[in-house]
Amino acid sequence: MNQELQTAPERKSAEEIEAFDGFMHAFEAFKEANDERLGRIERKVAADVLTVDKVDRINRALDEQKRAMDQIVLKNRRPQLGHDGGPLPSHFAVAAASSTAPNPASLTPSGGSANYLWLAVFHAGSNQPATGYPTNYTNGQTIGIASSGSATASAQRALTASSEDPGAFTIASSAAWAAYTVAIKP
Repeated sequence: MNQELQTAPERKSAEEIEAFDGFMHAFEAFKEANDERLGRIERKVAADVLTVDKVDRINRALDEQKRAMDQIVLKNRRPQLGHDGGPLPSHFAVAAASSTAPNPASLTPSGGSANYLWLAVFHAGSNQPATGYPTNYTNGQTIGIASSGSATASAQRALTASSEDPGAFTIASSAAWAAYTVAIKP
């Protein structure tokens, strides 16, 4: 069974086409000036300074045009953020207070009900580990930084839901804290 592999035609944006046209015009100017320079060398007449300078300037312009084209192609190949190229959906919530129970805020992501990875995180202005994590959250970790006198803790939960209120962490003594709920959609 002999099958030919066919690829879909490549689509280029108007911006890519315009950039490529500019590149081709610059390349044609380069070829013309460089051919003149090479012709002078072949006739054993040294290329004049103006011709050499012209070729160098066009060569630099080609390099710059190529970099610009590469940036345009890269930008156009990146996946769009958000569903329609508009603003990103809201997938995080913040709360702050001072207590022994850093409590991340309830979160209702703009994407509606989905199988999210929910993260509960807090940062406290005192270097004390979390002694308890939100119910049903796993992989609890605390990082304390003695030199700055602060601590950060996190835990995670995989759950299909349209909203989540993680509940509180616990710490040994009252401290100023900021707590976050983050929803990551697979």
